[in-house]
Amino acid sequence: MTWPFESPDAVERLLDQSDYLADDGLATAVFLAARLGRPLFSTGRRVEES
Repeated sequence: MTWPFESPDAVERLLDQSDYLADDGLATAVFLAARLGRPLFSTGRRVEES
């Protein structure tokens, strides 16, 4: 089976290329959700651009 990401570091690089700020925890969560084929539920505060 082909996985969309090879590692959490690859997730972090792809998110960075899209100007999305991701830390190690988020990259690992996205990687595991993709690997396990499970949804990822995330909460957070919306930041308005000025």
